[in-house]
Amino acid sequence: SWAHNESTRRFRITNCIIDTVVTILRKLINMMLRYHFSKTKLRLFYTSGLFIIVFLATAGTLSSQTVSDPDLKGLAELWNKGQTDSLKRVLPLYQKKYGRSPEFLFLNAALNSDASEAVKVYESLLQQHPKNIFADQCLLRLIQYNVSLGLYQAAENYLKTLKSQFPDSPALATAVQLFPGDDSGDSGTSGAQTKDTVASGVYALQVGAFSEKQNAEKLIKTLREKGFTDITAGEKTVNDKKLFTVIIGSYANRDQAAAAGQTLKKNHGMNYSIVTR
Repeated sequence: SWAHNESTRRFRITNCIIDTVVTILRKLINMMLRYHFSKTKLRLFYTSGLFIIVFLATAGTLSSQTVSDPDLKGLAELWNKGQTDSLKRVLPLYQKKYGRSPEFLFLNAALNSDASEAVKVYESLLQQHPKNIFADQCLLRLIQYNVSLGLYQAAENYLKTLKSQFPDSPALATAVQLFPGDDSGDSGTSGAQTKDTVASGVYALQVGAFSEKQNAEKLIKTLREKGFTDITAGEKTVNDKKLFTVIIGSYANRDQAAAAGQTLKKNHGMNYSIVTR
């Protein structure tokens, strides 16, 4: 799992630092012996060196994601292996003793909660337990949720946090794929393609995703008033939540779609996401 690999990496770095400190201490002690320092001073110096080593060993684990209780490692392993059915069966057994732990709260929200309620749990966990073992997953799910609603700027902000705090997380690769249009995010309405510039192809621009169908219909009406003709209304499910999407255009390849999306954003101030039909 990523958590195991990250812990191993940090452990190796810490060991390297400790080895360097030990080597320096040995050289200093030899030098002190050569110049006949007293045993008291040598003992004090040696004790201080040990303190530094212990501090480094502890500090090396402070920034890594942690499990709040060893008994919950099994749940984290099941999640990392994608064994959600097993998690659903065993999770209730942990509620009485660990119901307030960040691990239980995350898994319960991810497996059982409505998406709109789950995001509240993820946000709370990131505030109260920023280094919990599922912190990167909380950020990923917040990104997915906001992208699904067309809130690309909010999603991009969470993506920046994921990049800065958990650069080695596999969740990052999944999150980045949600922003194929450009690296800055999306969310909008179109201007890249009107009735005079319709191309044929399998790529298109998603310019909205709504939990309420009437909001999608309102956007479609606005697009038609602006002269857009190649508009498709669709549906998709994200985190067990049905969303109504609005897609425009048709492009032969991703580059054409990206160019159209950039024109859309520049001329109309609207964000987008590249999708395949």
